[in-house]
Amino acid sequence: MRDNPDSHPDANDGAAEKSPRDRFAAFFEGPYCEAAETAACAYPQRRSLRVDWTDLKAFDRRLARDYIEDPGDVRAIAENALMGFDQPHIGELNMRVHNLPESQTYRVGKIPSRRLGELISIEAEVIDIEGDQPLTTHAVFECERCGGLNRLPQTPGPLRNPSRCESCECEEADTFFRFIKDESTIIDHQEVTVVTPDSTLDKPPEEPMFLRRDRVNSVGPSDNIRVVGTYEVYPNPSTAIMDTFIRVHALDHEDQHETDSLSMDELEDKVFETVEDYMADGSEFDADKEEVIEGLASRGIRREEIRDALDNLEADRRVDEHKDGRLMTIP
Repeated sequence: MRDNPDSHPDANDGAAEKSPRDRFAAFFEGPYCEAAETAACAYPQRRSLRVDWTDLKAFDRRLARDYIEDPGDVRAIAENALMGFDQPHIGELNMRVHNLPESQTYRVGKIPSRRLGELISIEAEVIDIEGDQPLTTHAVFECERCGGLNRLPQTPGPLRNPSRCESCECEEADTFFRFIKDESTIIDHQEVTVVTPDSTLDKPPEEPMFLRRDRVNSVGPSDNIRVVGTYEVYPNPSTAIMDTFIRVHALDHEDQHETDSLSMDELEDKVFETVEDYMADGSEFDADKEEVIEGLASRGIRREEIRDALDNLEADRRVDEHKDGRLMTIP
């Protein structure tokens, strides 16, 4: 992996202090060169570059500290540094830092307010999952009066509209702003609710988490997970006691699921082979669907993902479901 020196104004100036972007570029070119190349080669099945926080600390203590204290801006700088390399897809990777120090690790419901805006880590159990939805992170509005485009960053909650047009400077009361979908940045988004695992409380504290991009649909009900994310409050609170959420940067399954390391094609092949195995072992020429699902689930594969794979196999006419939930492979 080779960096483009023209993208770093101070890259050849040994006397000047290097910018955070240059220091991240050195990190990706040095200790994380192989990891970055491997992640880029696996794109699009893999869309993230996982970075151990202790590795970043060993390389540059200030970068590691800044990543915890200002994760949004510092992560953007790191991902911008990745875009300076000439390997295909490396600039499309999401950087995900994990393995934070114990000082940043908390239980659900016991996160102090001083950690707002910081990167924290929690151990949690998933109790509720919403469907994935489109989320605009930067919305573009067209001014009805002059046609000028106005771009505003967004957070979960009500859509923020411009208060005045950047082009003609007319205020919201004097004009109408139209949301322009094709010019806005829209990503996949999913809300998940978690609690502390094995809580003895009748009603343990809950915390909403927001998954984005490749993290969407990466957890299932009752999963035990370790989450790294930014602790935040919803914008424009209506009361002095503010509701909080965690914007997820990285997560690991405490009970690691086999599907976390499988592509959809690999999962479908595994399900197909399992149906064939059950057909060969049984006294009949087909296999019981629920037995196949439970057999695969016992090996750490989520039931909902097994059912999705079976639906795909049926649509591709590789597996047929007939009487009483019986399955047969199609030659």
